[in-house]
Amino acid sequence: MFAIKKQLITLMVSTFLILFIFINDGYASEKNEPKQQKRTSLELQLSETNFNAGRNNLQFRLVSSSGEEYDDDDLVLKHEKKIHLILFDVSLSEFRHLHPIYEKGLWQVDFNLARNGEYYVWAEGKIKGSNHSFSVSSKLNLQGGSVALPRNDHLNEKRSGENDKSVVMLSDDRLVANHDATLSFQFDRTDERKPSLSTYLGEYAHVLVSDLDGQIIHAHPMNHGAQFVIHTKFPKSGDYRIWIEFIDYGKLKIIPLNVRVYESKNNTDHSATNGHNH
Repeated sequence: MFAIKKQLITLMVSTFLILFIFINDGYASEKNEPKQQKRTSLELQLSETNFNAGRNNLQFRLVSSSGEEYDDDDLVLKHEKKIHLILFDVSLSEFRHLHPIYEKGLWQVDFNLARNGEYYVWAEGKIKGSNHSFSVSSKLNLQGGSVALPRNDHLNEKRSGENDKSVVMLSDDRLVANHDATLSFQFDRTDERKPSLSTYLGEYAHVLVSDLDGQIIHAHPMNHGAQFVIHTKFPKSGDYRIWIEFIDYGKLKIIPLNVRVYESKNNTDHSATNGHNH
């Protein structure tokens, strides 16, 4: 009888230990589960949304829908930086490409803007262990500076531009919403020299595209000899601002261009009109 009781006690203890190990392993697995597997979305939470014109420090948190914060250890380098942050106003005239760092429990970056108005804040990065990039956005307001420019209802098409003797020329391909689009462009100069391009953040050019509502597309062109090609898709018809960033003779240049994207059901060709860059 004593032997049977001893066996029962041993069996109960063994069962308890197995259950304890199973539960503890499950808890540890959940605790150590990569954040990108548990999150459903990320939010960019600005510490401050109202600023005076001039030099400022933008601070923010990256927070998942479950309340987890993402710090420097949670992200990997993407084009040489953990986060690429684009700051641009609703008129699509002001443009800054910034790179926040994680310090004192917050993502932070300095910026300097003189024009009043409402600004879009768009950030992109890549979470450790994830196959895809994330993008998040918010808005801030600037006051105490020069007069704000209004939001544009349309942009006149403009497929070439110049910045300090550097020239970018876009191809005249007709662009259709929700169709794979190929835009080729080439660099030139207004003087007698040929362009001398060097890489900027790991690429020969960075291309940021925004519709009139501040929805961003970030693309990087492929190099085909003297031409560069962008493969992308425009989600809807309308006018888009394109900022092309590149380094020519050691100087960073930013050239804004405009393109028009047509409805996919409209097969009638429309002529492009070169005009004033709003």
